[in-house]
Amino acid sequence: MIEGRRVILRSVRNSDIQYFLKWLDDPEIALLLGRYFPTSEFDERSWLIEAPERGDIIFTIIDKATGQPIGNCRFGGIDFKNQRAESGILIGEKDYWGKGYGKEALELLIDYGFTELNLNSIYTLVISSNERSIKTHKQIGFREQGRIRQRIFMKNKFYDMIYFDLLKSEWLQRRKHIKNKTLF
Repeated sequence: MIEGRRVILRSVRNSDIQYFLKWLDDPEIALLLGRYFPTSEFDERSWLIEAPERGDIIFTIIDKATGQPIGNCRFGGIDFKNQRAESGILIGEKDYWGKGYGKEALELLIDYGFTELNLNSIYTLVISSNERSIKTHKQIGFREQGRIRQRIFMKNKFYDMIYFDLLKSEWLQRRKHIKNKTLF
């Protein structure tokens, strides 16, 4: 368990799957993630069970005040030899959007990756229509490294996928200046 000021990152429980399915099947969230089809409970359980084989670590994001799941985050395809991984985050409870919960959870995840997993590089792909995610990644220190142009087609429009990354040295330098030291 990783504890921050307002959120906790904990391992996924069976009871979390109902929340994951609700979030993934929400049309507004699907649009932000570039998803096209609903997810079945079988598919979601299989994806979670196979996570260690893929080199994934997945956390449920919990609101400390209520104890309720509000999202999830992960490292995907962890490559320990090259010390890199892909990060991903989803705040599924819309009441928590735009209030800093996602930023705090992502900072906790990133810090765990660099300080506990000894990663050197963390990267992510964000759909260009997901302005909140782009803003959050930039605030944390991720840098845009490139774009996969017109990668996603949704609602009669093409969207780019933006490639962001963050290096351990950049994070450790930024970490010294984080105002909310209760994160770490």
